[in-house]
Amino acid sequence: MLPLPKEGEDENRPPTAVELCATYAYRRGFMTHKGIPDGSRAARLILKDYVKGKLLYCYPPPGYNSEEFQQYSNRYNVDNDNNDDDTNVETNNQEISSSETTSKVSRFQPSDVDQQFFHPTDVRFGTKGTHGRINYTRKSGPILAGETMNDSTNQYPDGKPWKKHHNHNKKEKLRRLYRHLDA
Repeated sequence: MLPLPKEGEDENRPPTAVELCATYAYRRGFMTHKGIPDGSRAARLILKDYVKGKLLYCYPPPGYNSEEFQQYSNRYNVDNDNNDDDTNVETNNQEISSSETTSKVSRFQPSDVDQQFFHPTDVRFGTKGTHGRINYTRKSGPILAGETMNDSTNQYPDGKPWKKHHNHNKKEKLRRLYRHLDA
């Protein structure tokens, strides 16, 4: 199934080549090793089927107008203001549709809801373990030879923070502590 156009894009635009190949690859089961649809493989198969004549397309019967015989939905029609002969109109439509599908210019303007949702919030961090450290900073530089153990332990009044004591059940506790931040 083809993906719907993104917010701010024209709803009546034809599907891009990437969308078509990805959808075809997904429907046929062609996936990369990471589970992403393999669009390049799908493109090769589409071209192979076209060259062999396996793609379904038809010409109108003799005596019928092609536009009356095959009426396409408005979703895939591209408006063209040129009043040239039929061959120029077809080539102009192909050029316009290919340029529209490859362009990534978005006319989307963020709404108030988007601005409110993506508004920057306070950034905080959590520490692992059951005993959190408040205002913990490492001492800059190595411990000098003239310092005693008492001097070096004064900067760590709670003990040695690099030791892994008291960190059992830390995942449950962090989930419980920061539950209000989850959406």
